[in-house]
Amino acid sequence: MKNLLITGSNGYIGSNFIKYLRKINYNKLNIHTINRSGIANYNIDLANYNSLNNALSEIKPDYILHLAAFVNPKKNEENVEKSKIDNFIATKNLVDLSIAYDAKFIFTSTDKVYDGINPKPKEDENLNPSFVYGKMKLESEKYLTNISNKYFIFRVPIVHGLGETTNSFIDNSINQLKNLNEVKSFNNIFRCYIFLDDLFEIFLQSIDSEEYGIYNCGTEAFSYYDRIKFLCDKLNLDTKYLISEKGNVSPIIQDLNREKIFKKFNISFR
Repeated sequence: MKNLLITGSNGYIGSNFIKYLRKINYNKLNIHTINRSGIANYNIDLANYNSLNNALSEIKPDYILHLAAFVNPKKNEENVEKSKIDNFIATKNLVDLSIAYDAKFIFTSTDKVYDGINPKPKEDENLNPSFVYGKMKLESEKYLTNISNKYFIFRVPIVHGLGETTNSFIDNSINQLKNLNEVKSFNNIFRCYIFLDDLFEIFLQSIDSEEYGIYNCGTEAFSYYDRIKFLCDKLNLDTKYLISEKGNVSPIIQDLNREKIFKKFNISFR
């Protein structure tokens, strides 16, 4: 049986992906997990090449799903060196070792690689990130695409569930509304979104696919307010505690062209 290595297995996406695999009784691959700390098969700093090399020599991965990242945009701006180590150096080490094992590389990037000015960019357009996190992700993308020919890069927008956790603004808002607490949400700031389960389906499809490349993911752009209201309707939640307000966040609109992923993957974004 072939081996799938998942990094960041204790993070928001990684931990929920492990739960998802258990829920669907996924048994097509041997699953191996790496995290810096916590519950994982290997507790390793991905920036430590020698430790990572030792782990991969045992795992011998056929597929690498790289989810580990230093995500918080504000903290990335405050600590550029940590951002470079956790987001670029860690990825570079994994990419280098993926070549040694001829492993397919599946990488979650971000919609923040775009300039946030031009509407609905395609995957090769308007790549001019304004913030450190987006810059480090784009550098990682460039390194991967220059050295490998077996990769998927999924540029994801805001990832969320239906309130299963408090790890995202959307999930936390749903939980607050379930508890009849007031939630204020911007009605003039527009973003794309992706359900956790939709993202997980993309991961599983990419394991079997050879349609390598870079893909924009997610819904069309909604305001934060409209997205939360949409989720409330799905969950039959009363929206009387959901308060609409104006926000001052840049960019005002971050939308994505998703034609490519619709052509290559059997997926819809809810």
